[in-house]
Amino acid sequence: MLAQAAILTGADRVVLGVFHNGSISFDGLHFSHLAIPFCYEHPSMPLLPEFLRDIPVSSIMRELEAIWKTPNNEFLARVDDCDSPCRYYLETRGVKQIVFRSKGLKSVDVLILGYHWTETHHWREQEREAIAPIEEEIVQIVRLAATHRLLSPAFGKRRH
Repeated sequence: MLAQAAILTGADRVVLGVFHNGSISFDGLHFSHLAIPFCYEHPSMPLLPEFLRDIPVSSIMRELEAIWKTPNNEFLARVDDCDSPCRYYLETRGVKQIVFRSKGLKSVDVLILGYHWTETHHWREQEREAIAPIEEEIVQIVRLAATHRLLSPAFGKRRH
C-alpha cells in the first residue's frame, strides 16, 4: 500500500509512523511514542534512519504541532524554505521535500504518513484525493492490528 501511495504521489519514499503507548487523562488520549514499522523506499533512496525504531513523541512535538495547526492535518516542508533544523532533517534523509499527514479515528490521531521526494514536487489536491482511500485503509489496518496486538516494529521489512 505504501508503494501504491508512492506511485500515485510520485514520492521516492513513503513512511508509516504509528503512535503507541498511550495514556488517558482528563483532556484526552496521549501517546508517548511513534514507531516506524513500515517504509517503502525507491531503490535509489538512502536508508531512513528511523526505520524500525521508536521515537519519543516529546522529541518531535514541534513537528506534530505544525501538522496539527493546519485544517487538514498536513505539513509540507521544502529544503529551500525551512529553518536550519528542518533543513538538516531533510538533507540527512536525502530529500528536498516532505509532506507529513496525520490520520486517525474520530478525534484521535493514530498514525503519521510521510511522503518524501528527492526533488521539489508540486503537492496537489488530486494527489490527496488519489491517496485518500489508501490512507483510510491503512488507518483501519493499524486500528485492527493494535486491537489484536499484531503490529510490532519487528514485523516491518525493508523493501527494495
